[in-house]
Amino acid sequence: TNPSFSSTADEELFNVTLGTINNTSNCSSVASGPGSVNSSYNNYTTTVPAATLIAGQTYPASVTVGYCGTLSYSNIFCMFIDWNRNGVFTDAGETVYTKPYGASLLGGTAYPFTVTVPTTATAGLTRMRVVVNESSVAPTPTQSGTWGEGEDYLVNVLALSDGGNTWSWQPGGMTG
Repeated sequence: TNPSFSSTADEELFNVTLGTINNTSNCSSVASGPGSVNSSYNNYTTTVPAATLIAGQTYPASVTVGYCGTLSYSNIFCMFIDWNRNGVFTDAGETVYTKPYGASLLGGTAYPFTVTVPTTATAGLTRMRVVVNESSVAPTPTQSGTWGEGEDYLVNVLALSDGGNTWSWQPGGMTG
């Protein structure tokens, strides 16, 4: 189930950055991915290339939260990554960051943090979700409400060890 919010005012995700993902959007952006709805849920899994993350490594990340209305309100956002690729974000360790409760600047405030890929993460393409909610309670991955937004992306997890092989990927094939 995707996050869903009924108001196009207030909380909006203006930028999500992790690895090579650096996606900027605004109050009128609607992603072309399935299920996208303006200022409610945007699915960037078909338009923003997946970031490659290596198990055991730590990566800088940032989320910019702003507002589509004329006032700023306190909120919390969470970043979730489905490390075991089972289709849900509720397993231990899959909430990778939770912003402390508080208001952002009207035009947007960037919140930098780091994400460490578990050494037990399952290799392959998996989903990353960011959800912001105007509440003092952290949003769930499938949050529904009045003010907020959710966005989905893909990350490609590489195993900590591949047996000593060196791989290179190019569109249309892989060599090694």
